Amino acid sequence: MEALAAWSNGELLSSLSYELAGSPCENVLEQGACIYPARVCELFPSDELLREMGVESYIGSALAASPGEPIGVLCVLDDRPIDADRLEIAETLLEIFASRAMAEMDRIEAHETLLNQHHALEDMLSERTGELAEAHARLDRAARLAGLGTLASGIAHEINNPLGTIRLACDELAQEGESDEVRERAVECLIESVERCSAIVKGIRRFANDEAAEKTRVDVNACIEAAAATRRRVRTPVPAEIVVERLAPDAIVEGNRIQIEQVIDNLLQNAIQAPGMTRVAIRSIAVSGRVVIEVADDGAGIRDEDLPRIFDPFFTTRLREGGTGLGLSICHSIVEDHAGTIDARRRPEGGTCFRVELPAAPLD
Repeated sequence: MEALAAWSNGELLSSLSYELAGSPCENVLEQGACIYPARVCELFPSDELLREMGVESYIGSALAASPGEPIGVLCVLDDRPIDADRLEIAETLLEIFASRAMAEMDRIEAHETLLNQHHALEDMLSERTGELAEAHARLDRAARLAGLGTLASGIAHEINNPLGTIRLACDELAQEGESDEVRERAVECLIESVERCSAIVKGIRRFANDEAAEKTRVDVNACIEAAAATRRRVRTPVPAEIVVERLAPDAIVEGNRIQIEQVIDNLLQNAIQAPGMTRVAIRSIAVSGRVVIEVADDGAGIRDEDLPRIFDPFFTTRLREGGTGLGLSICHSIVEDHAGTIDARRRPEGGTCFRVELPAAPLD
């Protein structure tokens, strides 16, 4: 097997050839997917490359052409074992990226087919209309699957927030676990964070199956209070004062509670990370059949030249600090799915204000 691309220790590797016989990749091609969470070198003693690289764990997924014939392998190797509680998310992530790779191949193939058909249609437009429509459908499907790549990249970004809360609750239990009040608060926090992680994964599956997120009547003020409480519990390098200002009465919308709270949490996290920030304020407003959420910070503010791009996927001014450029893009997608709008502006007194507008739910 020839490696088309390999990444290790922060850099791309030169091309390499890999003997399939007696390797975990051989099993992946036969079975479709394989996970070896530990001691993989012992399981495949004839695989010299694994031993040279000091590999401890392996996870692989087959890349299959449209008829189902395997054409390659997408795999991840590590010099550490995979924890048992991470096996499911590791398998899910790899499957999504494998789907993204095949979707891109399908898209290229469909695009080339469409171009060839375009030339033929100049003389046979009437009899080839049906075939052209089918090609467009294939392109739309390929584009939908390709979108999973961006969404998959956002999983790590989104799940990091509840994972941080889980870690904080665990630390609290370890240090003050003898208190009934601490135990009760930590357990509630753990359950809420696990449910949020589960909702994010379910959202990925709904996206893959083109299903709409379940929407009910949501109290925006409750989402604001919950997100603010969560952010206050998270330790940050620079202490931030998070203030919940005036909340509008009856700030009720039709939406998905987890997603709306996810938007608010992302906006709070974004504000907390603003250079020079000391205070973040959040409030709700009800006006003309709309519910407005405003998150404002007193930091340095976003540069005018960056404002038009802040909702673009992978655009970030914090690349060196580990920014992914996905948080605001995900917020934009969720708000649009709720028939709302989101924008940002520089505040005259300094800092940035994000404004989310959602349609108010009809009165009972």
